[in-house]
Amino acid sequence: MHKKFILFLTLVVIIMFFSGCTTQNNSNNFNLFNNDDQSPIGDEWDLSAVVQLSDFTNNLDHKYSSISGNGQKIIYIQDSTETYPLGTTDFTVSPLTLWITDTAGSKIQTQIFDGWDEDDFYAFYGSMGGAPVLNYDATYAHIGVLKYINTGGYWLPNTNPTYMARIRLSDNSFYPIDLITYSGYDQTWLGCFRVMTNKIYCLVWFENLNDIERDVIRQGAGFLRMELDGSNQEFIYTQTDKTADDYPIVGASIFVDESLNRIYYLSYNSGNYHYLDISTGLTTELTNEDLNNNWVKGFSGYNLILDGAGGYIHVYNMGLDEFTTVGEGKIGSPVQNSVAANKIFYDRGGGNFCIVDFDGNKKHIIDSHTNVNEEYAGLYEWDTQYMPTNGNPVSYDSKKILVKEFSEDNDNPNYYLLKLGT
Repeated sequence: MHKKFILFLTLVVIIMFFSGCTTQNNSNNFNLFNNDDQSPIGDEWDLSAVVQLSDFTNNLDHKYSSISGNGQKIIYIQDSTETYPLGTTDFTVSPLTLWITDTAGSKIQTQIFDGWDEDDFYAFYGSMGGAPVLNYDATYAHIGVLKYINTGGYWLPNTNPTYMARIRLSDNSFYPIDLITYSGYDQTWLGCFRVMTNKIYCLVWFENLNDIERDVIRQGAGFLRMELDGSNQEFIYTQTDKTADDYPIVGASIFVDESLNRIYYLSYNSGNYHYLDISTGLTTELTNEDLNNNWVKGFSGYNLILDGAGGYIHVYNMGLDEFTTVGEGKIGSPVQNSVAANKIFYDRGGGNFCIVDFDGNKKHIIDSHTNVNEEYAGLYEWDTQYMPTNGNPVSYDSKKILVKEFSEDNDNPNYYLLKLGT
């Protein structure tokens, strides 16, 4: 009896030891004990179906854009072989085309814009203003466009501003959205944008035209807010001192949290992340040293999700000023991740997809190393978005994940949908 008691006590100590290690490491580093633990995230996160969305045969390059918030449509870009004259001049333009398809697996691709508005000289090149997006219910597409302007008889590209436009999907009608100018400046250029519930938030910069060299001089930057149709534009923040610590990088992505009234952005001079209080117009610098050398990929409440070197995924709780490492990919690194429903979705590389929550609990969607849906491993990847990224590869309910076939030795990689749920 005494020996049985000692054996029982020994087992209890071992269990408590391992439990303590797991609990402790959850708040610091993702560890071996819970690295493959799937129980904290339920069966509703299992892969239920893989649906082919496209069947390309035209040998044109396909560039990923986004999935709509409701998960019903995807939007993407294709190259074009068309060349259009620029008015009555000898100049020509070769824009890209914009396409959509639904996620019911119809494989029917629909062109919604040929890339050129010949009436007002707006051209779509994809990278202008970052990746195009659909609004939540996929009734409109919002894009960045280049507007060709005859400036004193010149049509030079460096004097033509990047503006916005939206396309109504019911009839593919094109609506340009020119940007208002800031006092004392000639032009406002689009850097990137976020389409939210009822508003659009744009990171913009201001230009003055140099009449002698037919060039533009960048003078400042700011945030511009407007209605979804482009009306009621207003500057909610401007910074004309290019040496200021809160001067934003206009080529980096921004993140808008309407619940906290914040816009997160990266500073050009300090190299640190800041947030703009939309209500007051004041900026705050995030000075936690652990944020250095990491890229914000999304947010959830007071948590910022960051992508770091070596494939590590971090969560920074701004309220508690706590920096936590919650996951890492043993092979490759999460080249892109997305945040939905308090879960972080990421591509581990090699066609392996995982979910991790803020406590470090992992769920494998496709993983050849743990024998989870390994028949799909190595087939798909998340398509690289234009920088800055405006779109999302995961629907708002986090049940649909947009992926693309590996493009190596494949001239026509198709799009697929990973459906989660039981």
